[in-house]
Amino acid sequence: MSLCFSGCSKWIAVAGAVALAFVAGCSGAAGPPAKAASGEQAQAVATAQAPAEDPSALPEALEALQPSEHQRAQLLALRDDLTERVEPAADAGREFALAVAQAARRCDPRILALETAASWAVVQGEQARGAVLDGIDRLHHILTPEQRQALVDRLLGDEQQSRSQKPTEAGAKSLGDELGLSLGQMLKLVERALALRSDIEDRIEPWREKLRAALVAFPKDDFSARSFAASEMPVVALVTRFVRDGLRSMLPILDSEQCKALGEFIQKAVEENAPETPSSGSR
Repeated sequence: MSLCFSGCSKWIAVAGAVALAFVAGCSGAAGPPAKAASGEQAQAVATAQAPAEDPSALPEALEALQPSEHQRAQLLALRDDLTERVEPAADAGREFALAVAQAARRCDPRILALETAASWAVVQGEQARGAVLDGIDRLHHILTPEQRQALVDRLLGDEQQSRSQKPTEAGAKSLGDELGLSLGQMLKLVERALALRSDIEDRIEPWREKLRAALVAFPKDDFSARSFAASEMPVVALVTRFVRDGLRSMLPILDSEQCKALGEFIQKAVEENAPETPSSGSR
């Protein structure tokens, strides 16, 4: 389980934006692909992200809890602290995403830069684990038992809704239009994306009950994030493998011009998830 803010999850969001290029053919209504890649944990991460245009705003999931002004100040302080502590992981995730774009433009999913960036993202993600777990415990301390339960109910409900979504061809058509794919290419994309989704779900399944156990226990006063097996979930390794497998599956379908277009598509996704500069009012 991970109930952190945008600072500790931005690098996952970037990787998820990259993975969009591969799972679009699998689910037209899919949210951030990182959600599919790490079950309830990534669901919590995605739900916890706050609107970037308002630095004083809390994530939607926390705003819904109607925090007091004292709680709001504590939550904003937690957000800022997490942002600083996981900055190396965020940077490593962005470098991984840029390496994916480079590999796509070259139509070569096995370039050394991609493997190196993936390995470094995993290392930095593991080093950020302690900060994330500390953040979960601080969040638990800030919220009342009623607020904790309301947050858990929302996350579990969102997870159930996500799992009930049926694959469609809408995502494939959208990506197909972006890259100029033929009908035959789109059919292959759907087929391979479905197989990829099935594979990642199989890898996540052993963690689902562990994640659910941690979520269900979150409202209790004696909750401690490190006491649950879910705290060891290799989220970063799962996400980076998912993205690399998707790239290796998709690139053989494309011609050189389409590979370049995919690289630009991914590059744009990375830029849209890049942290704001100090001049824009963000840290």
